[in-house]
Amino acid sequence: ETAFYPGASAQRSSKPLTIEVLPLPAAGRPEGFEASNVGRFEVTSTVDNPHPKAGEAITLRVTVKGQGNLRNVKVPRLDRVEGFKVYEPTAVDSVEKKESGVEGTRVLTYLMLPRKGGPLTVPAIELPYYDPGESRYATSVAPAINITVEGDPEKVGSGSGPEAKENLLAPRIKPLRLKRHLDFALGERILRGPAML
Repeated sequence: ETAFYPGASAQRSSKPLTIEVLPLPAAGRPEGFEASNVGRFEVTSTVDNPHPKAGEAITLRVTVKGQGNLRNVKVPRLDRVEGFKVYEPTAVDSVEKKESGVEGTRVLTYLMLPRKGGPLTVPAIELPYYDPGESRYATSVAPAINITVEGDPEKVGSGSGPEAKENLLAPRIKPLRLKRHLDFALGERILRGPAML
């Protein structure tokens, strides 16, 4: 609709924009690099308890912080870690748009259950990425974390070994006798007479 002709319509057009998407360079590409890891990132990792007791799980938090498409950042998964049972992680994203680009964090939370006692290690986590501002590849590394498990998880709840507890009530527990069986036994004694009592 225009001011001179009510009900009429007008169209505007602009010159088309041409965007050239350059491929990522092959030279210097680190092993394990994912094409979606483009930006500037830093990876860190922490555990809530480095000295768990046998049977206790620990929580590992892997945090990626920086600029770029954080929701699509691919961090090496910890599917198999020696001495641990690793559960599927949960992911929480906190990002915001700024003049310099998209910034924020992505947090992966793992529940890890030790399968044996003594010293264990959560391995280092490497995050290769391409920094378009510097036009180069880089790798951020979260150092390995040492864990010491007190006791032997294999003996927890097994009922054997020095940590097993004795059932003090067992000698006092006697098998239950059904009422029907008791009535039958009493009636049999009455019919047979005093000599059978």
